[in-house]
Amino acid sequence: MNCSENSLKIASKIASGVGAGFLAASGVMRMFTKDDENAQFYILAFYFIVFAVVIALGIIQIAFVLKYFSFLKGYFGQGAFLAFAGLLLFDWDRRFEFATSLILLAGAAINMIISCKAPPPT
Repeated sequence: MNCSENSLKIASKIASGVGAGFLAASGVMRMFTKDDENAQFYILAFYFIVFAVVIALGIIQIAFVLKYFSFLKGYFGQGAFLAFAGLLLFDWDRRFEFATSLILLAGAAINMIISCKAPPPT
């Protein structure tokens, strides 16, 4: 089965976009959670929101973002960044964050598989 390059781009953007949306939602939910007393919990919440914005801007190919985060130009780089964010978020005790982590890791796997099948994006 031969997939067209355009359909692979769309699959990559959907996987990354869904992951970014859930990552932003997890960050916002963490900001308003009052059950942890350590500052690291809230600092990570801020970073999750920033990561979600960076992923979303990388998907729509904003030149300023791609200048500083050039690894988001390729499928493997997007997948690696999604995997990084997903593993940071991985928490057995919080169900939504656990599900979000699995969504991010699935998006990472999709992007990394596409990187093996498709030529690098231009």
